[in-house]
Amino acid sequence: MTSAWAPLAMVLVATTGTWVLGHLTAAAYLLPCAEGGALTPLGRTLLGRAQIGAWVWCAAAIVVIPPALGDAVGLPLADVARWDIVTAFGWDVPMTRSLLVAAIVAAIVTLVSFAAKRIGGTAVIGVLTAIGVAAPGVTVGHGGISDHGLHVLSGAVALLATSLWAGSLVGLVGIRRLATSGESELTEAVRRHGRAVPVYATAALIGVSGLGLARIGGDLGLWWTGFGGLSVVLAVVALGSLLSWRRSSRWRGIGVVPIASSTALLIGSALLITLYPPGAGGDGPLTLAEQLIGEAMPLPFTFVRAIAPHLDTAVIVTTSVIAGLYLAGVTRLRRRGDRWPIGRTVAMMLGLLSILSVTVTQLGAYSTVLFSAHMIQHMVLSMLTPVFLVLSGPIILALRALHPSVR
Repeated sequence: MTSAWAPLAMVLVATTGTWVLGHLTAAAYLLPCAEGGALTPLGRTLLGRAQIGAWVWCAAAIVVIPPALGDAVGLPLADVARWDIVTAFGWDVPMTRSLLVAAIVAAIVTLVSFAAKRIGGTAVIGVLTAIGVAAPGVTVGHGGISDHGLHVLSGAVALLATSLWAGSLVGLVGIRRLATSGESELTEAVRRHGRAVPVYATAALIGVSGLGLARIGGDLGLWWTGFGGLSVVLAVVALGSLLSWRRSSRWRGIGVVPIASSTALLIGSALLITLYPPGAGGDGPLTLAEQLIGEAMPLPFTFVRAIAPHLDTAVIVTTSVIAGLYLAGVTRLRRRGDRWPIGRTVAMMLGLLSILSVTVTQLGAYSTVLFSAHMIQHMVLSMLTPVFLVLSGPIILALRALHPSVR
């Protein structure tokens, strides 16, 4: 990067997106719903604020595209602030691509928010907004081809977790100012927010730590740079927030410390995604093939090589989280005396194992260069894995294990 435009653009888009996501979270989750799942009057007010914020979010993403593009290609703003230049090269540059994704999502949110009348519709809009907020963590380039999965996963998790945390606090402030039914709505919103704080803090810790490891790795010298120091500070803040949650009620309510911590983590995560440590650039693509597939070319195919490990951080973490949530639901049922068929649990584990068998082995690496290996992976993921996942009954388990919503 040749200037501060890229970090500033990321911070601006992240903060405006957080405002929208926070108000949608407050309307869809923090507030109890009315009869039949309809939004309460306060929920509709928060949804209206989110809609206004989405216009600002969209405008902010569009306005910073030309300077961010000029920063990425090393040209003056006057040379790139043209419609033909932006449309021709905007999607090819990772930084501006992330801004375009955010702008598109924000525009969609502004249009579909008119139709939201219930908690379910508001939640769908919130999920769409979360995708737009997390997209920059996925689309911004990482400067190399080593452990691309760790970088992508960490960036998305860091942005999403910190945006949900800071945004929820923004929503709580709005509820406190607008609540009309005494303290009941605010008390319930604070309780629900406090229940999610450890999840936010844990995810933020994983995200910022992963970004540091993906960019610096084992180079101890780079940990003493500004980038390394920022990574460590943010990780300490997230860890401190997690450890302090049960000891202090301030973390569950609206306080200066939670607001400052979550805001610092949000801005810091946006900076970590766009900044690079001195001298970092990854191992870099050496051949045209490596540029196309994003990693080194595998050795000639053999069966032994195909079943050898080829770790994909994103897949491993995702499947581990799914397995953990499923087993947690089964454990909750058994603790209260309910039975859950062992066959369904086995089906879930086999489904996840089928995913791992074609993604975290060398077969996953061969799938990018061999059509036969690609079709094996494709058929397993599209025809074998879904059968096991359906037989495991995850929706039935969730309905039985989750607590009912308090109205």
